Amino acid sequence: MVTFETSEKIQKSKMNYKEAINIVGSNRAEWELKNMKKALSFAPLLNSVEDEKRLKAIKVILKERRKKKK
Repeated sequence: MVTFETSEKIQKSKMNYKEAINIVGSNRAEWELKNMKKALSFAPLLNSVEDEKRLKAIKVILKERRKKKK
C-alpha cells in the first residue's frame, strides 16, 4: 500500500517518454492504456508503488500521443 507522501512524490517526479515506455511496454494500444489508467485511478489507496509508477507512465504516454496527433 502506498502512503500519501509516496504517492505525491511519484506524481510530482518528472518522467520522460522513454522511461514511460520502458515501464509500460512499447506495443500497447491506446484503448489498452486508457483502460489501465481507468483501473489504476479507480482506487488509488490500494495501489502499490509500482502501480503508481505505471499510472504516471501511462499518463505521460497518452499525453505524448495526443501531442503527436495534432
